[in-house]
Formats: sequence, structure tokens, C-alpha cells
Amino acid sequence: MAISATQNDPRHYTSRDGRILPVGGTHPINDAVGELCSTCSFTPTRPVHFAIGQRVAMAYGRRGKVEGLVSKIGRRYVTISWTSRSGKRHESNRLPMEVTPITLLRDARARVAVSA
Repeated sequence: MAISATQNDPRHYTSRDGRILPVGGTHPINDAVGELCSTCSFTPTRPVHFAIGQRVAMAYGRRGKVEGLVSKIGRRYVTISWTSRSGKRHESNRLPMEVTPITLLRDARARVAVSA
């Protein structure tokens, strides 16, 4: 097993999705100075929020975003099956931070349309 970034820092813990979070929610040492904590990481590194068959979007080349389905969930990567414009099927392994669920995109679009 890999050595955790929080192994020698009792102020942090590693959450199930791989984020490194503060134990009490604040850091008295860093808050007084006004600095950001160098140990905290709010980016998920493990794909725990995905399900097989879930529709997702990912960046691909110059095309921008490509939509596909989650076909496999590994320890670190999410495998996405998608179809190109020419009709070919592809599979791409992506980190969870590179993949966005479609429902999140649609919810954001709906909020913008309602507020406008």
C-alpha cells in the first residue's frame, strides 16, 4: 500500500474518494497566518461516485467534450465507452477528475436558463 500524504500529519485524514481533508475542519496554525494548507487536497482521486452505465462527458482532442457510458470502474481509472462521428466504438481510461456526469451538466444548464 502506498504511503499516505497524511501519515505523519494528525490534522488530516484521507476520505474514501481520495481527498485529503482536515480533521476538525480548520487549521489553527494556517488560519492565523492566512495561508492555504499545503497538505489539503479537495480533488477526488478515486472513482467512487460513478456507476456502470452512467452517462458521462469527457474532454477529447479538439472536439471538445465527448459523451459516453461508464463501462468499467477500476481502483484509479474509469473506463468510458463512446462512439465517434464515423460510428466507431472507442474505450478511454480516464481519471475521475477528468470525467463529469451528464446530470451535473444538465442541472447547471437548467439553473442558468431559469435565472436568465
